[in-house]
Amino acid sequence: MRRAARKDKNQNDIADALTKAGATVTDLSKAGGGVTDLLVSYGRKWFVLEVKNPNVPASDRKLTPAQVEWHAKQRAPVHVVMTPDQALNAIGATYDAIAARYVLDHYS
Repeated sequence: MRRAARKDKNQNDIADALTKAGATVTDLSKAGGGVTDLLVSYGRKWFVLEVKNPNVPASDRKLTPAQVEWHAKQRAPVHVVMTPDQALNAIGATYDAIAARYVLDHYS
């Protein structure tokens, strides 16, 4: 029996930080089958991010067997992140770029 896909509690915070940095974020967490949680485009590149919650026991943060299998089949890196900072780092977003986007969004 397939386990229902569930979204980690910190995923929205991570997606919000990525969006504020100028990334486009697609939530794939309900896809199931081990598919990664977030598909992110930023700086003309694609990134796949698996979100894990740092506030749960380490044993609950492990990749499921389906996730391990899906990640192994990919021909591109799959970044496992637990915080907004880790996600921003994974896509190469710098705080300078985020600050510049904020200025453009709020003062132009």
